[in-house]
Amino acid sequence: MRHIFFILFLINSIPAFTQNKFSYYAGLRFRITPIYLSQKQGVILSEKNILLQQDKHLSGTTLMNEFIYNFLKFKISYTIGARIDLVESKFDTYTITNARNKLIIDNIFTIYKPFFKNTKREFLVGASLGLNNNNSDYTYTKKHEESLGNFSYSHGNDSYVFQTYNLYIQKLYKNIAISLGLEFSKKHNFMEPSNFIIPCILLKYKIK
Repeated sequence: MRHIFFILFLINSIPAFTQNKFSYYAGLRFRITPIYLSQKQGVILSEKNILLQQDKHLSGTTLMNEFIYNFLKFKISYTIGARIDLVESKFDTYTITNARNKLIIDNIFTIYKPFFKNTKREFLVGASLGLNNNNSDYTYTKKHEESLGNFSYSHGNDSYVFQTYNLYIQKLYKNIAISLGLEFSKKHNFMEPSNFIIPCILLKYKIK
């Protein structure tokens, strides 16, 4: 819930950007199915009794709000993305017993370098750090086999939070921006152990 209030606070703060150094964009990010850097292991049933469609979770559409500050010859950007996505599916003998969706928040910090600019067009290259899947925490139960066919259970908490290093190429024409990006994963807690690259397309409209 605190993430919702934070988004509303940022949106309500837009009128405060009265100087030319600040700008605000709203738009959508379209993530494509990840490219894995090593061979996938296929269907993985977690010992945590959790089942997640990783490719589907990491692809799809996200609502984006971007705030940019012009500093010297660079543009410093903070972007917050929000989407509703599946976080937790518990299963019992391959039957899903509980599925839970949550509001997932992505935070992206970017530095852009403009290379061409006139009154209507602007071309930029950007590098950024992404802090993804905030609010993706879940609970799990592990089943441990003891001697003589007896079992014990343990409980815990985890999340799908992960970092990415991102590269973007952006073209701005009047108030419409189109970006092509690659998001390189760092350490993560997904069941598929391989690191991955997520290609993405961003469509944004300059509101201020």
